Amino acid sequence: MSGERPQLDLLPAADIVGLLLDAEARVVPAVRAVAEQIAAGADLIAGRLAAGGRLLFAGAGTSGRIAAAEAAELPGTFGLDRARIGCRVAGGSDSTDSDEDDLAGAERDIAELALTGADVLVAVAAQRRDAVHACPGRCRPPGRGGRGRGRDGGRIAAGGPG
Repeated sequence: MSGERPQLDLLPAADIVGLLLDAEARVVPAVRAVAEQIAAGADLIAGRLAAGGRLLFAGAGTSGRIAAAEAAELPGTFGLDRARIGCRVAGGSDSTDSDEDDLAGAERDIAELALTGADVLVAVAAQRRDAVHACPGRCRPPGRGGRGRGRDGGRIAAGGPG
């Protein structure tokens, strides 16, 4: 439904359900298109965790809050050390969507993580521009192939064309 902003409150429930289903139908092809990058990212994360690194998420708005929920679930689900999993949401626990554009705050958050070459930072965002805002100075947007590179050349992002 991205880009489409119908006045949902004015539509019949059946039309809203149809719009949601149409949006969901676009998900599998989009994910399938970057399956190799997702697998490479999973291998990178597994390798870094095995070598003692941390898995850290950064995001803003709804994407950041979903990332925080995911980070909270990983230790219990996979038996990972909680000290090696973390998340920074723009604006902190009381964030609002206006915190998404606070680049200075994002820079502070990322600096406080004290990232090392052993760590993996996953910038979670609905759009590429937002992923770059989630980790300023460390990330650049994925190119047409869906791969971004961190400042040190390490793979940091997999994404689709949007």
